Amino acid sequence: MREYDLVPDKVSMVIIVNTCANFGAIHKSKLSNELIRTQYRSPDMILGTAMIDIYEKCGSIDTTRQVFDEMPQRNVITWSTMISAYGYQGKDRRAVELFTNMCKNKIIPNKITFLPLLYACSHSSLINEDDRFYRL
Repeated sequence: MREYDLVPDKVSMVIIVNTCANFGAIHKSKLSNELIRTQYRSPDMILGTAMIDIYEKCGSIDTTRQVFDEMPQRNVITWSTMISAYGYQGKDRRAVELFTNMCKNKIIPNKITFLPLLYACSHSSLINEDDRFYRL
């Protein structure tokens, strides 16, 4: 696309970001991030959520959280993706803390939200939290 001076739209950017995530290509991820920031200033929910996913898959949890924090708007999918990122990176308490903040922000969790949350709890000593969330 760059060879032909084509500027990728949001759909193209999500595909590019997702492809980088699937291959764990952190360098390409950073280039995609720079392009998104140049073109869109701050990522919207769609691009931001895709970026959260890519940085989590590349193991860069601090950058993952930075993208999450910089997003002007977040929905249940965005929150769930960030909870998943913490869970899969072994940051179980942070996953539970983020879930609590999600609820405080009046974002209603769905079935997808609970999957990474229960995963995080089951891989740590958070048995009481696991049971409590399972009963919700």
